[in-house]
Amino acid sequence: MRPLLDEETLLRVGQWRGSIQPADRTGWFASYNELIRRYASLAEREHVDIFSVGSEFSSLEPDDVRWREVIGTARRNFSGKLIYSRNWDSHATLGFASLLDFLGIDAFYPLRAPADAQIEDLISNERNLPATNLF
Repeated sequence: MRPLLDEETLLRVGQWRGSIQPADRTGWFASYNELIRRYASLAEREHVDIFSVGSEFSSLEPDDVRWREVIGTARRNFSGKLIYSRNWDSHATLGFASLLDFLGIDAFYPLRAPADAQIEDLISNERNLPATNLF
């Protein structure tokens, strides 16, 4: 189970969940922690194998103490495996990574193609993707 925040309803046009800068970080994490508690409990009831505690929160990843609280909440309410998924361009050290069972990478690379691009355009664009060294 992978709860995702829909940035269309949360942020100004052109931003996304990876750029969240809440004015009240404590309040934001308290609210998010409650959301994770509720979804982790649901995942437990439904016998889900893997539960995601977050995805692509690049701007919030350095907040190690609060992520440890979120992970602790998930562990108390869900007995399966936990994962957090980073954005492909996130480079911050994750101090909470050792508390997870898996660390994922969301690799939705930007494409330089028009919205009405044809398959051939996308294939040729693929050659221009950034080189990554994930391992």
